[in-house]
Amino acid sequence: MAIKTVAQYANEVKNMGFDGIKKDNELFNAVSKALEKAKNKDQFLYLNDKKRDPEYLYLKYIKDNDINVSGDLRNRAAEACTGPKADKKEATKVLKDIDVEVNGLFKLNLVQGIIKDPSFQAWVDLQNAPEIKKIADGNAKAAGKKLGISDTASLSKAIQAMMKGEKADALKALDALAKSEKLKEKAAELLKALEAAGLA
Repeated sequence: MAIKTVAQYANEVKNMGFDGIKKDNELFNAVSKALEKAKNKDQFLYLNDKKRDPEYLYLKYIKDNDINVSGDLRNRAAEACTGPKADKKEATKVLKDIDVEVNGLFKLNLVQGIIKDPSFQAWVDLQNAPEIKKIADGNAKAAGKKLGISDTASLSKAIQAMMKGEKADALKALDALAKSEKLKEKAAELLKALEAAGLA
């Protein structure tokens, strides 16, 4: 598995749709938090609402158009759910049509709502962690041989921090490593050597 960017994961999550998202609790929570912050959570709440009674859903989400469905669907729902010709069978049918439209809107709005959110970034980091560790472990072994470092586990942690863009953490780990290994190179020099070798 390759390391993926936030944008790549955001597109994958979009293609999963709501049903795919709710199968992964950590992803579900990350998306929920991101959409809450983006003030774009109405479609998410509608799709996640366990109470699937058409009249209830109409009154809670559709009547005031919180979920932004077409006027035609809103009018059909109003008539089927609450009008003088209210009809449970027709209301259920309209609800299915609304579900399709809301799923489409959810997918359309999802990426912009999650791509820059720290909650989603944390989920992406979690997904990438095993691959980053694998690459960092291999690079640490190679760098350890080149630089005369025996503590490749600590070196791997520093490389992982660099791969995640956490330069301050990488320098801190390299500084501790230089002291424990009694290396004459300082953390910044070790970092440059790793970068020059293409290992961080």
